[in-house]
Amino acid sequence: MQVEGIQVHANEGGVTQTRGGVYWLILPAGYLGSSFWGMVFILASTNLLTARIAAGCFAVALIVVLFVAKNWTLRGLCIGFLICLAIIWVLQETTKVRILRYFILFMGVMNSLFSVYDIYDDLISRRVHSSDAEKFAEICPCPCNGVGWGVIWELYHLYSLLEPCTLDLLSYLETSQFHKLRRKSFACKENGAFTNNYGHHPHSRDDPSTNMEKEFVSNASRLPNSFRETQRSSRGVEGLGFKLFL
Repeated sequence: MQVEGIQVHANEGGVTQTRGGVYWLILPAGYLGSSFWGMVFILASTNLLTARIAAGCFAVALIVVLFVAKNWTLRGLCIGFLICLAIIWVLQETTKVRILRYFILFMGVMNSLFSVYDIYDDLISRRVHSSDAEKFAEICPCPCNGVGWGVIWELYHLYSLLEPCTLDLLSYLETSQFHKLRRKSFACKENGAFTNNYGHHPHSRDDPSTNMEKEFVSNASRLPNSFRETQRSSRGVEGLGFKLFL
C-alpha cells in the first residue's frame, strides 16, 4: 500500500489517498488506529523512559505526515505539535518543569475520547452511505450494516480507553502505597535509632520502629517483581520505574 496524500479540514473531516493495499484493513484504520495509539500513549505515560520513547515516535510521525500533507491545515497542526513537543522536552530536560509524561497522557486521553465521540457522531447517531463503516459493511460477509459496525467499533474504543486508565490507576495506587510504607519505615527507623521517642532500645523486639520496618518489608515483598527490581536499580524516588503522578 502506498499513501499518496493526507488532508485534514477545519470541520473535523479529512481524507487519505492510498494506492493498493487491503481495502477491509484500510477502511477501519482511521477510527481503530486512533483508539489504539491513544491506548499506547496512556500506557506509555506511566514511566519517564516510555514517555520519552512515545514522544520520539510521535515527533517522527509528525515529520512524516508533514511531508505527505496536501493542505495547510494539516501542515499547521504538525508544525504546532512539533513546536509544542520540543518546548516540553526542553523544559523536561533542563528545568524542574517536568510535564512530558503529562503531555503524553493528555495526547492519549484526547485521542481516545475524541474517537469515541467521532464514531458516535459519524456512524451511530446518523447514517451516511459514504462513511467508512458503510463501505466496510458492503465488503464484509457479516450481516451488519454501517450502524452495526459503528456500535462494534465504539465498544472497542471504550475498551481501549477504560483498560489503560484502569491499569494506570492501579499502578498509581500500588506505587503510592509502596512509597507511603517506605517513608513511614524510614521515619520510624530514624526516630528509633537517634531520638528513641518511644522509650525502647532501637533494636529491641518491642521497638515500634523495628516492627514498622518488618511491616514495610512484608508489604514490599507482596509487590510485583518489577517494582522491587526497579527499586533496587533506581536512585531514590525519582528513579522509580512505575511511578505515576508523583
